[in-house]
Amino acid sequence: MMFDMSGSTLRKRGLLVVALAAGTIWTVGCQSSPKSSAAAPANPQGTKSTGTIAASTLRESAITTITTRAKSENPAVRANAVEAAGLAGRRLSTVIEAGLRDTNPGVRAVAATVIGREKLTKLAPSAVGLQRDPSPYVRASSIYAAARCGLEADRSPLGSILTEGANTRERAHAAVLIGELGEKSALPMLRQAASRRVQRASALENRLLELQIAEAMVKLGDEEQVQTVRASLYPSRPEELEAAALGAQILGNLKDKGSVGQLVQMAGGIDGKATLQMPAEIRLAAVTALAKMGYRDGAYVADQYAADPNPALRSQAAFAYGQIRSPDSLARLAQLLQDTSEEVSVSAAAAILSDSSR
Repeated sequence: MMFDMSGSTLRKRGLLVVALAAGTIWTVGCQSSPKSSAAAPANPQGTKSTGTIAASTLRESAITTITTRAKSENPAVRANAVEAAGLAGRRLSTVIEAGLRDTNPGVRAVAATVIGREKLTKLAPSAVGLQRDPSPYVRASSIYAAARCGLEADRSPLGSILTEGANTRERAHAAVLIGELGEKSALPMLRQAASRRVQRASALENRLLELQIAEAMVKLGDEEQVQTVRASLYPSRPEELEAAALGAQILGNLKDKGSVGQLVQMAGGIDGKATLQMPAEIRLAAVTALAKMGYRDGAYVADQYAADPNPALRSQAAFAYGQIRSPDSLARLAQLLQDTSEEVSVSAAAAILSDSSR
């Protein structure tokens, strides 16, 4: 089966999975300019071996890149820099703290979420102060930060956003955070939210929300919901491809071994000659998901897009390298760290910190 991707509306989701539409923010790769130029092609013959690269030096370069990109004029880049700063823990706490004061609500929401995810208790009081923020994304993230850091917070607004949010993105953001909090008592509320379609939202938007609610339910113990996510890996129409990309990412996060066979086919098969010829975004999402589960043979896919003219694909390739962690992946990330696209360089920095933190 061959998909014609001309005019596709595929959108990429980065580490947080959630699309933070408040303030025009998406995650890595969505604000890229098609005119951005790539670094030199990352190939085994033209790249130094990872044995000649000092990992500690590369980590320091990544930290410098994140600090610089956190001051970008592009709010999407700032948000991704704040997200990446969480991988350095307290080392880049000033970047995260500055994110809480950012003029863009999407950046503020990411900063508060990172504080909660990493349990940065020293920054938590500042995040809690955002519970009266005008943006529902920020308010939800503030509640999450307080809960994760052991501070008092009324969690009921999270449920209200989940079931009554103005759009699917607000509801999805709340669903992801509720799943991360790990309280099984929230399952009935999630089931109720899953049964409601958001009026005036497209079929795709409702489908993406359904997948993110399903992920939250699996995290809270409802294993049956993994079937809902697995079903997204079998798109029959181009408009279903974005759901397939998100589904692959979710299954990687859940480490669902039952989806490995289909993910391998989506990536291009073991030999790169699958019967399903998926678009680049899907293939990269698949190999990244497989790498999260310990199947790290997909570097050949990332290699194909590491020097692609499209910076969104270079960003995805960087994330894939960070999960694949092959002997050559660090060398490829060193090249992508020098990319002329801010989005790509911050993606590479995040991947380097993710790799070195394991």
